[in-house]
Amino acid sequence: MAANDTLELSGFRIGNTSFKLYQGMNLLSYPSFNISAANETFKKVKGNLSIVFSYENNSWSSYSPAKPVNFNMLKNMTPGRGYWVDVNKNINWTFDGSHYTSS
Repeated sequence: MAANDTLELSGFRIGNTSFKLYQGMNLLSYPSFNISAANETFKKVKGNLSIVFSYENNSWSSYSPAKPVNFNMLKNMTPGRGYWVDVNKNINWTFDGSHYTSS
């Protein structure tokens, strides 16, 4: 847009969406309408998750399940943002519109 304005979109709520995460770093979106605590978002894949990185306002932050929660600088997952997710094996990560599950 050439000036500040409001853009209204209509659509449908996100249903089951599956992400294939490969061992190593993966660039992943967070397709939710709700902010979620990083430790809650990743609790189902905790055993396969090494670290998550986010870049915002010229600064990197991270979440690792190996660290105590208060040592993680990435506290919340924000709708529409992208995240680098490092997993230790190939997994399918299914988003059901509110939280993640793994298979």
